[in-house]
Amino acid sequence: MDAAYQSSYDNVNAVVIDLGSETIRAGYCSNGLGKPQMEISSIAGVKKSTTDGSNQYFLDDAIKTPIEGMKLNPIIFDGLIQDWDLFEEVINGIIKRLNCIPDETFFMFSEALHTPEKSRQKLLEIIASRFMSSGMVIDSGASHTSVIPVVDFFALKKSYWKADIGGHFLVDQAQEYFSQMNEPITPKYMIKSAKVVSPLGPLDCEMKTDLPPFSSTYHVWAVHETLKDFVQSTLQISTIPLREKPNHKIAKTYVFPDGRTHIFQDEIYSLTEGMFDRNFDLLLQTTNESCPEPTITEMAEHVLQYNDVSIQDDLQQNILVTGGTSAIPGFAERIQSCLSTKFYGIKVRNVSKNPRFDAWLGGANIARMPNFDSHWYSNQQYIEGNRSIHEL
Repeated sequence: MDAAYQSSYDNVNAVVIDLGSETIRAGYCSNGLGKPQMEISSIAGVKKSTTDGSNQYFLDDAIKTPIEGMKLNPIIFDGLIQDWDLFEEVINGIIKRLNCIPDETFFMFSEALHTPEKSRQKLLEIIASRFMSSGMVIDSGASHTSVIPVVDFFALKKSYWKADIGGHFLVDQAQEYFSQMNEPITPKYMIKSAKVVSPLGPLDCEMKTDLPPFSSTYHVWAVHETLKDFVQSTLQISTIPLREKPNHKIAKTYVFPDGRTHIFQDEIYSLTEGMFDRNFDLLLQTTNESCPEPTITEMAEHVLQYNDVSIQDDLQQNILVTGGTSAIPGFAERIQSCLSTKFYGIKVRNVSKNPRFDAWLGGANIARMPNFDSHWYSNQQYIEGNRSIHEL
């Protein structure tokens, strides 16, 4: 990097970008806010021009309004970049929003352990060639749950486990539940006006009649957003297995966009139980999958059992939970309860009020450290042919 910079802890001109399957978080590492300055959706709209065939892109709030011919595509899925053109648009948007000069800015990315080298190399190529900026690639996922042993600040890749269990899994559980109950989900964009009615009362809702033609992907996304709100506001995780029949006396009311009011009781816990007990996985019951993915506690147990005895105590006594799904009430307590029945000295901690931002905050803290200077990768190094940074 040609531009001069200060290497003090609190004054590093670095932007940290956490690429998640639900949202993308970005901001200056030393912004003083304790959180990223921007958070945008990891789903974007694409509309092909009828004149020259070029693509028009719609990011974040722009996709909330249905547009004729617009299709919704994931930018990130399973922790990996799915659409590189959309990714470049996102980086462009971040640069404009944060008002940063690429030639004078460091970029740090979070990374999932299962990121292939080709993806890392492609990201490096885009950042170095297109934006002429320094960067280090570390990508992270949000549509899955990973269990990673860390020793002396190093993640042990060979002991790393992941399964597609997370927020999207819970949305799928909710969707299957309402499907079995013959309860249609009407997203907000279809509704002109609605009055809240009692659980047994008739609907008092007027639907829009002037909607433009839109793709099926838009409707799928809108339904997903409705169910996501239901999951976040209603569901909880039982601190002990439901098969032990705990005495949960709780009820929650949820009002759907069309005004329907539902009172939920057993479903508050049963719809999340599939993350810890596959017998409660509604989708597994319909597909009869012979080899289902492991549950969260099964992965944690495997990591604790099959690592070296010399580090087992450290692993058991320092278990941190993070990520957006861990914000669901009861998540950390359930892991503590289940693992304590098989291992001694289990200590599970959820130290963050905003677990969605943990990866970003971790990257921000690393990027601000003075002794991290030697790890930045410059555009000049890329031009000179030193491109081995992706060979981690």
